[in-house]
Amino acid sequence: MTQSFGRIRHHEISLSSLGIAIDEDLSISLCRRELELGNRMVQQCWMRKPGLYGTRNQISSNHRAVLMAFRHLVLNDGDPDDRGVAEAHLLASLLPVGRSNGAQRIFPDASARVRDRRDSSHLEALDEMLKASSHERRTWHEFDVQNREALGFPDYGEEVWGRYRELSAQLFDQAISIWPDDLDTSIASVHSQWDQMTKSFGRRRGCQEEKQILDILSFESKAAFSQCYSALWVELIPVLSAEQTDPSLFESFHSLWHLEQRILSEPHLQHLLHGLVLGLHPAFGDLLATNSGRKIVGGLLESPSNQEEQERFLHAGLVSLHHYAARRECR
Repeated sequence: MTQSFGRIRHHEISLSSLGIAIDEDLSISLCRRELELGNRMVQQCWMRKPGLYGTRNQISSNHRAVLMAFRHLVLNDGDPDDRGVAEAHLLASLLPVGRSNGAQRIFPDASARVRDRRDSSHLEALDEMLKASSHERRTWHEFDVQNREALGFPDYGEEVWGRYRELSAQLFDQAISIWPDDLDTSIASVHSQWDQMTKSFGRRRGCQEEKQILDILSFESKAAFSQCYSALWVELIPVLSAEQTDPSLFESFHSLWHLEQRILSEPHLQHLLHGLVLGLHPAFGDLLATNSGRKIVGGLLESPSNQEEQERFLHAGLVSLHHYAARRECR
């Protein structure tokens, strides 16, 4: 299987060049390469995952830049009194100290460990599956139900959610009230409360309900970080597209890959991947590493409003998620 990728190059973009003026001189480190999508070429840009989440004692400069940019954008262009955005930022700040294994129990997105990086047999197998089913389609509802079946997404009872609301209030209420004016104290308050909770519940026998809630909050911290990450890409994409020979294709691809994907569904908008962005999930990375996957993505970008192309992409995404789940089970 040939891989239609160009040479990877690295590029630094300062937040100030995006109009994000903060006290620190922070930059975004991007990787770039040429990528073939069907019969079209696009320059793919991305942030390396190592250190991006700040977990396992790895923190990249991009991690802090994402969080600081989000807060600046909210305070200057959004509603700083909106509890939701303050809670999202504070949740995202917990990602480096959250229960990473607990988050994987909610919805896994950990990269599979590869013994030999030269071994592309798993991608060849995925490419064959995508090719064989390239004309199959899935609706949004089918994708939502079946990705939960593939990877799991627990359905908790009201007792758990009642306790969740109690612990969330304990975690955030005081911090949110001071978040717009005193960031350091606000974050310190949340981290102190989190430390107390993990000591009280996470490291003791029993407390199963509370441990479940710590797992939920740990997953939500990753989803919240994805929200911050997406907000920064909203600023990045127009700047980067101005350098491209085909700005429209560049914007369409990077909006699909790096922005939150929400589906209009009653009674409110639903996340396509439970709040995670496609470009940071290994299953969609594998999808893009196959010839068949790139053709399907290219078809969607050629006709983004075409329902058949949308549903072919959802089917391909589901195949990739099942493939990812099978690889996890074989580890």
